[in-house]
Amino acid sequence: MGAGAARHPCKHRCRRSRRRAHSRRRLKGPDHATSCLRHAGAGRRAPLLLVAGAKDDKVEVEAVADYAARLQELGKPVSPLVDPSEGHNARNPVAREAQMHLLLRMLHRHLGGPTAPGPSPAVASYLARTLRANGALEE
Repeated sequence: MGAGAARHPCKHRCRRSRRRAHSRRRLKGPDHATSCLRHAGAGRRAPLLLVAGAKDDKVEVEAVADYAARLQELGKPVSPLVDPSEGHNARNPVAREAQMHLLLRMLHRHLGGPTAPGPSPAVASYLARTLRANGALEE
């Protein structure tokens, strides 16, 4: 991204990520998901862990859920984690530990290497409440 580009949750450079004003308003549902889905090519099978907070003031959780549902319909390996009590960045230490646990599991599953240790009881309970699908982590 150029020096004047706004931060954007997409790794690609869609039109919305280049708009400076975009950083000042919330990402809106289906239009944004459609833009992002154009970059999810039919042949790509890379796993995706989506993390969303229901209290996020930058990205609407409905847009993230719609994006995940569309990817699932395309047969993409996606695991959405939706925390009803978090915002844009997780502040709860258990939430952060759970995100790292899922990342390690996903890396092991798709890249090999050492097995991720099992989750603590607190993380297991958190994941049971917040992990909506497990496509990126399925064995």
